[in-house]
Amino acid sequence: MKIQISLSVGKPNEVLYMIARTIKSHNPGHEPGTYTAASCYGRVAWFLRSPSHWKPNDYIMMFSLLGKEVDHCCLYDDHGNIVMDTYEGKPIKKGSHIVYQTKSGHEYRMVMSIRLDRFKREYMQ
Repeated sequence: MKIQISLSVGKPNEVLYMIARTIKSHNPGHEPGTYTAASCYGRVAWFLRSPSHWKPNDYIMMFSLLGKEVDHCCLYDDHGNIVMDTYEGKPIKKGSHIVYQTKSGHEYRMVMSIRLDRFKREYMQ
């Protein structure tokens, strides 16, 4: 079942810090500054709690419907294949930009993407 929750949760760096806190937490979703598995952000974090899911060339991708606040977060590999995504849609190249296009045709613009090796270095310390 796909989760269709779209809530702006903050700027990309704030989302990445909360994903890192959720991954490192002993009780994620119940500790302050962590996500539950009920949102796309939490699903990415909970997926990455398993060390076997860490592939250095996978990307955490964040998209926004309006502005710079993150509305959707997902995980794709460096070939554009889905790793973890709670929406029914996919990132596509549109001109010189990457957008996330939902099945219903809504487009979210990319606000940030980060490879997992860089995320680990910069946010998991």
